[in-house]
Amino acid sequence: GGGGGGNGGGGGDDKPFLLVGPDIGGSTGGQHSESLEFLRRFAAAKPPVDAFTFHHYYGPPTFGVSDLLNSTTLDQLRQHIDDVRAVVVDGGGEEAKRIPLILGETSSCYGGGCPTISTSFAATFCWLDKLATAASTGIAMVNRQEFLGIYSHYALVDAPGGRHARATPDFFVTLLWKRIVGSRVLAVDGELRSGRTLRTYAFCSSNFSNGGSPGSVVLAFVNIRNSTVSAHVSVVDRPQQHRFDYIFSGGLLSPYVRLNGHLPAVNSTTGAISPMLPRKAYSENAKMELPPHSLGFIVLPNADLDECK
Repeated sequence: GGGGGGNGGGGGDDKPFLLVGPDIGGSTGGQHSESLEFLRRFAAAKPPVDAFTFHHYYGPPTFGVSDLLNSTTLDQLRQHIDDVRAVVVDGGGEEAKRIPLILGETSSCYGGGCPTISTSFAATFCWLDKLATAASTGIAMVNRQEFLGIYSHYALVDAPGGRHARATPDFFVTLLWKRIVGSRVLAVDGELRSGRTLRTYAFCSSNFSNGGSPGSVVLAFVNIRNSTVSAHVSVVDRPQQHRFDYIFSGGLLSPYVRLNGHLPAVNSTTGAISPMLPRKAYSENAKMELPPHSLGFIVLPNADLDECK
């Protein structure tokens, strides 16, 4: 699935596998829930694991679009991560604190997903926010449930009954994340504050970024407002006039998504993926307009940030 910011688990490069666990289910009862109490006891036993794993879903299969495009819903993940981390440390002490956390199974809604919604553009808002939040809170890896969906509703590639496979909006966002987002997380003013309807995160760009260069930065954004948002883009108080925009938009219940106005697609015969190119932009005052119900990435090629060199 996606990737988090931080280490890819323990064990060293010469180890042919990772031993992880206990892969607890999602919990809604805070640090005293049954699953978290099991994790506490597991950590206290000091198991020889390379990472502690847990699940997370935002809600049941009955969730609607308004439930997913909701800041209270999106804020759940950070609280759950905080609860998991606190329980691990409480049970296993400083030794357990040094062991990475992995999101071992996750998507939008549990129980196979929300029919029609979990494979629509509406679900992509919580997916990109999840990838960015996980990275920003030090989660070492994010594992998506699942890649190919034959009997479920929340896969990256939807294939009901094993026929007519179709890449979902989440697939294209995941692919672009892997291509352009680097492993170093940067600070954004108020990035993890609760109640945000414009949610922004920052990372060093990867070596494969279109237009990226040493020192370049990638911003990930999620705009759950039904209105255009004006934003001023700066890095360490330096306005960024040149940008490469990757903006996803579309009908919330649509199984398709537009990238900068174009429909990305996967050739069903060859598996070839259509080019996913950025839109070059320039703003003298370093301002940009983010459309209603949109999400995506902004590459700042001239950020010249020492941390990203």
